[in-house]
Amino acid sequence: MADKSPKILHSELLDKLSQPVYSKNAMTVKHDATRERILNAGMELVPLMGYNATGLEAILKKAGVPKGSFYHFFRTKQEFGLELLARAVAQSEQIRDRFLNDQTKEPLARIDAYLDYVIDLMGAQGCTRGCFVGNLSQELSDQNEAFRLALTQVFEQWEEKITLCLKEAQDCGELDKAIDCRALGRFFFSAFEGALLQAKVLRSVAPLRDLKEFWLHGVRLKQKQI
Repeated sequence: MADKSPKILHSELLDKLSQPVYSKNAMTVKHDATRERILNAGMELVPLMGYNATGLEAILKKAGVPKGSFYHFFRTKQEFGLELLARAVAQSEQIRDRFLNDQTKEPLARIDAYLDYVIDLMGAQGCTRGCFVGNLSQELSDQNEAFRLALTQVFEQWEEKITLCLKEAQDCGELDKAIDCRALGRFFFSAFEGALLQAKVLRSVAPLRDLKEFWLHGVRLKQKQI
């Protein structure tokens, strides 16, 4: 049987996260709990150590499970890593959507609020973890095509959500109609990922605070001048 393409595999992993949970027997529940422990161990270790440096032994020790349990649920480390990525994306999108879809705020205020959340989160973590997706992008884009394709898809999805929020800002008069929202969305996302990287290296949220102040300030200033 031919191996599935990276895009198909990543799509299936995303689908798994959205499937409903039905009543299960005790054995199934035990298996699911073991699988969750392995994934939770990966979610904790990979952001701190990196994908390549996080060995199977460290994952098993953290999860408290035998080696056979890992290969019962995941055929390869790549499959495990792609599932970690899908899980991280699902979690971050749930949070991001809560801010960007908040109809009680104007569109640019939603982006403000999301940046405030990220600044607080990074500060609470001591700026040690950074962005799960950004970290994997730097480490694996030149090494693993399956990850590169999956990460490209994630970037496109995130840029699209920022773009839609900016288009809402145009519709309500916060942004000038002449502004290319898609290009601005790409620029914001690039600046955001860069600020997260700098924050991790400097162990300081200052780059994220600068992004919030100067990017949104500049957008609003341009609108006032026009």
